[in-house]
Amino acid sequence: MKRILIVRPDAIGDVVLMTPMLQRLKAHYPSAQISVLLQMYTVPLLSEHDDVFQIIEDWKKAGRAKGLLGFFEYVKEIRSHDFDCVIFSYIDEYYAKLCFFAGIPCRIGDGNRLSTRVFLSHKINQSFRNLFRHEVEQNFSLLEPLGIQWSMDSCKEPISKIVPCFKTPSSSDIQTKLIDQGWNGVSPLIIIHPSSGGGNRAWKPELYGKLIDLIHENTDCKIVVTGAGEVEAKIVAIVLKNSKSEVINLVNKTSLHELMDLVQLADCVIGTDTGPTHIAAAYGCRVLSVSPTKFVKAMRWGPWLTNSAIVSKSSRCKKVCFPYKCGLDDCLIAIQPEDVLAELLKIKETDNFDHYKKDRSQKPESIGDSIQVIQKNKMCWFKASGKVLLFVTRESKQHVLEYYLGLFKKNGVEVEIATRHRLKQLSLNSDLLYSKFGKKIQEVRLSQLIKFISKEDIIVIHGLNLNWGWKWNLIKQLAALFVYCPPILFNQLDDELREWPFLFSQFQRLYQGQK
Repeated sequence: MKRILIVRPDAIGDVVLMTPMLQRLKAHYPSAQISVLLQMYTVPLLSEHDDVFQIIEDWKKAGRAKGLLGFFEYVKEIRSHDFDCVIFSYIDEYYAKLCFFAGIPCRIGDGNRLSTRVFLSHKINQSFRNLFRHEVEQNFSLLEPLGIQWSMDSCKEPISKIVPCFKTPSSSDIQTKLIDQGWNGVSPLIIIHPSSGGGNRAWKPELYGKLIDLIHENTDCKIVVTGAGEVEAKIVAIVLKNSKSEVINLVNKTSLHELMDLVQLADCVIGTDTGPTHIAAAYGCRVLSVSPTKFVKAMRWGPWLTNSAIVSKSSRCKKVCFPYKCGLDDCLIAIQPEDVLAELLKIKETDNFDHYKKDRSQKPESIGDSIQVIQKNKMCWFKASGKVLLFVTRESKQHVLEYYLGLFKKNGVEVEIATRHRLKQLSLNSDLLYSKFGKKIQEVRLSQLIKFISKEDIIVIHGLNLNWGWKWNLIKQLAALFVYCPPILFNQLDDELREWPFLFSQFQRLYQGQK
């Protein structure tokens, strides 16, 4: 492979999470010229990257490829680069046709979409509803047709090799701007980015305002508020209106390169799973992700390989989640400023371990560090992604149920208990369970389970003495119409009581066979 094109003409966070794949590709083909097709506003992310030969600004989203004539002018432009291969990190019918008509011989992308499948030479089964595969790992899977394999179990690289590696021009001088805005050059900086790129619902700006006051009351940190554009400026105006504290307002006052330099100075970045939080994770900065909705899972979009925490109380909402249409505030107001402050204080007390340090490119971490941190991150994301349903039968034993309730409670995993029997038919003491764990056994018919799974955000159904049959598999698939991913059907025998990390690794392995 001499000339390779990567297509990723969407948001900042998506480009950030694609970059580890780009770096692995360059490591495998060190002499290859790798070009990346980007939207204009994301170009600075990769403009200084050592592994990028050139950036092609997307004609379509810039309005330069209008109509059929414009499309074929764009085809002519892509053909002029004589690419050997194109990798669709982002794919839709337009870009698939563009590269097909440009005559690129090797075209790799997700083969699940019928509208694009016919235009691909190598079709990858990217299971986007795989709860245990992060977006970075989804991108890694696109390299498989080129003989480049990666999985957590077979990870052979230190962290510095599987996180994005960015550079900025030396001309960027964000420190001067901060000092001009009142920073003393010493106080720890906390960046708050209160808007969302659209993938998730943003937390209420009024609550961000109250959070700023709490941070100033409880820490010696200086708050920096960021954003770009008219819409984000209006959001920040609401934030500041609801805060009594003095902050550094850098909305519409920084370039993307300056934002990248700002993140490197920060002690923590707070926001949804959006561009600035993913940039922060890339630099090894602490990240506090406020993720309100059920539908957007931290398991897929969590901060990749950094010291982080997820604040989510989506289970407080008892409605089926359609975040792009929902106008209700249930999931947003469930998270209170005190909840976010508590998590902030926790991660501030956590030292930046060697494998979290910002000089990742200089730190020779061990391979074991990579696997340990990935697993630790994933267990954190799992807790914020939904609930476990313990489904009991007449044969289920009290001490087994109490064991799992205690295990999940100890590790911060939310749990519900249900049965299809009447409580009087069970040999379980429901009152005792409630007094010890605050959980009641709910009587749920199989016909009601789809609604129950959707409303309670169930991601694992753990059957105690329960044999899965065709009805359960049908329920699982039907529930997938209303939730991000079908729940995992898991059955642990009574005499195999294990600790949480062991159970979590079993969930991961089991999902591969049930997807």
